[in-house]
Amino acid sequence: MSEPETKNPAPADDAAEAAPRPKRKPVGWSMIFIAVLVVVCVVLVWRRDGLEGVLEILTSDLALFGGILPRVLAGCLLGAFIAEILPHEKVSRSLGPKSGLKGVLIATAFGAILPGGPFTAYPVAAALLTVGADFGATIAMVVSWTLIGYGRAIAWELPILGTDFTLWRTIISLPIPILAGLLGRFVYVRMYPRGAEPPPS
Repeated sequence: MSEPETKNPAPADDAAEAAPRPKRKPVGWSMIFIAVLVVVCVVLVWRRDGLEGVLEILTSDLALFGGILPRVLAGCLLGAFIAEILPHEKVSRSLGPKSGLKGVLIATAFGAILPGGPFTAYPVAAALLTVGADFGATIAMVVSWTLIGYGRAIAWELPILGTDFTLWRTIISLPIPILAGLLGRFVYVRMYPRGAEPPPS
C-alpha cells in the first residue's frame, strides 16, 4: 500500500513575507515628546499673556485643524484604497527588496511625478510599504517627491526662479533620491535581517 501523500509545509521565508506588519501603537515616544513640549509652551504663554492668550491660540489652532482635517481624511482614505487596489505581488517584485537598482529608479520616477502635497504623498508611501515595497524604494519615492516633484517646479519654481534655475536644480537633485534609497535599503537590511520584524513604533 502506498503511503498517503502529505502536503509540504510552506517555506518559512514565504510565511514570514506573508505575515502582517505589526500594528503601530497610537501613543509612542514621539507623541509623548510633543505632548511635553505643548505643555511647556502652554505654561510659558499663560505666564506671559494669561488665560486669554492661551485661549486665543487654542481657538485659532482648532480652526486650522478643522480646515486641515478633510484633507488628512482624504489622504488617509487614498492610501487605504491604494493598498487594496495595488497587486501585492507586482509591487513586491517591482519595488521590493529584490528589485535592485531598478526598483529604486522606478520609485524615484514615481515620486517625481506624484502630484499633491504631503496629505497625498505620505499616505501613498505608507500604502506602498503595506503592499510590498521595501524601505529603500519608499525612501527614494519620498525624497524624489520632496526634491524633484514636478508640480511644485511648474507651479512655483519655474515662474518665480526661471527656467535655468529649475532645470539645473532638478538635474543636480536627480542622484539624491537614488543614493538615499540605496543607502536606506543597505541600512535597513543590516538592522533587520531577513525574518526579523522591526520593533513597533
